[in-house]
Amino acid sequence: MIVGAGNASRGTRGAPFERMNPMFFGLKRAYHGALRIGRLSFAALKLTAARFDLLYALTDEGEPRGGATYQSVLRRMLGVSRPTVSRMLRSLEELGLVERRRSDVDRRQLEVSLTHLGVLRVRNAFEALVSSGWSDGAPYFAKGWTEPTTVEESGWEHCLSEMDAFEQLLDDVRVTFRDFATLAYRWYVLDH
Repeated sequence: MIVGAGNASRGTRGAPFERMNPMFFGLKRAYHGALRIGRLSFAALKLTAARFDLLYALTDEGEPRGGATYQSVLRRMLGVSRPTVSRMLRSLEELGLVERRRSDVDRRQLEVSLTHLGVLRVRNAFEALVSSGWSDGAPYFAKGWTEPTTVEESGWEHCLSEMDAFEQLLDDVRVTFRDFATLAYRWYVLDH
């Protein structure tokens, strides 16, 4: 738990009552809000955000990569543990979206590649969510949502206008907290 500055209150068992830093709480809520917006759109594509990230990591900016990728490289790209990436890949194999096989070059490694169905699924998702501009205007396109209010629209436009500074701030937070994920999405500007 992150300790709030100067809070000397006591909890029920005599321990100091600690509260979450409002910045971290804000980041957490923004993250959950982004997931909430995308959940229905990903569901329509028969994916989740995490599965899309993994499938996208097997491409070159949305286009199928020529060869396979080591499972250990995917783990580092996504910034997840070995068991997590293994579990994710197992479920994607069951869906027929990826294939894994022991590497001929390094027998300790598993090579991961997209199946034909996986290529189609990630291409459709990339077109629907990235190339279309959906990710730039998500609050406007969120399925099942009413039109954004004036306050919501103003907040989103301010966020977009400050995106470069915000991205740098998030990068600084990630570095400070030793996040090692390297997966990067190509940025699309609204007026492309």
